Amino acid sequence: MSVSLSLSGQTALITGAATGIGRAIALKLSQAGARVVINHLNQPQEAATLVQAIKGAGGQAVAISADVSDSAAVQRLVAEALHTVGDLHILVNNAGIIQEKPFLDT
Repeated sequence: MSVSLSLSGQTALITGAATGIGRAIALKLSQAGARVVINHLNQPQEAATLVQAIKGAGGQAVAISADVSDSAAVQRLVAEALHTVGDLHILVNNAGIIQEKPFLDT
């Protein structure tokens, strides 16, 4: 069963969106008609490639680098997103880290 979802006129901010699950979410939301703000940290090439893929498919996207573990950076991220794309309607808090140590030490 396929469900059709229209997000036309909506803007989504996706943290950790340059690669992996965040990238897939950004693509799906864009395909549903949402403008997407691609947040990334230290992955400018991957984010730029995703922006171009979305734009190439007729969507709207912008990439903004920010460390979501830093509250001042998050405030700047939101301010820049609002200035660039207008209102934000959807937040996908996807950013995460990889810690290579035993689970009990985490």
